[in-house]
Amino acid sequence: MRTVQEYLDEVPVWADGTPSKHTQLTRMQLRILWLASAGKFFEGMVVFLTGVALPLVAISIAAGIAVLVMLWLRWHHSLLLRATAAIAVATVVWGWGLAQYPWLVVGAADVPGSAAPPDIEAAILIVLGSGMILVTPALALLLRTVRGSAPIVGDLASAGDSSNVRSPVEA
Repeated sequence: MRTVQEYLDEVPVWADGTPSKHTQLTRMQLRILWLASAGKFFEGMVVFLTGVALPLVAISIAAGIAVLVMLWLRWHHSLLLRATAAIAVATVVWGWGLAQYPWLVVGAADVPGSAAPPDIEAAILIVLGSGMILVTPALALLLRTVRGSAPIVGDLASAGDSSNVRSPVEA
């Protein structure tokens, strides 16, 4: 009986018995590779589905089923449907992160070891805050204009008359 290592060390040969110098795998090497990959995948799924992430996975499944039921019943309440779909996706992402904790890249980078120095973190927070202060008003104006709740500037003949105010969709 051959060992797994002997199968891994085996050199593939062509039908005429000539050894192959390329990276072709034998059938047994492919089976070993598949089993090793499947084992790692299922190990990760067991950790993901039975560990601390289980409540978030359950919420995600429930939200996903709720979205499917709402679509099947043609109950298209836009805000509720979008919020439920967002919950389904967000809980899977948070569950994955929670299952990986404290690792960012398993075996290579953990959370405490990957943190930036405090002065760099402070500078990043200041830059992000400044960016939000600059971008938020412009984004709010853009959304108001696109949704039609703000008048188009060139269409206002008189400030008090709103009969000629059109939304950008109607323009």
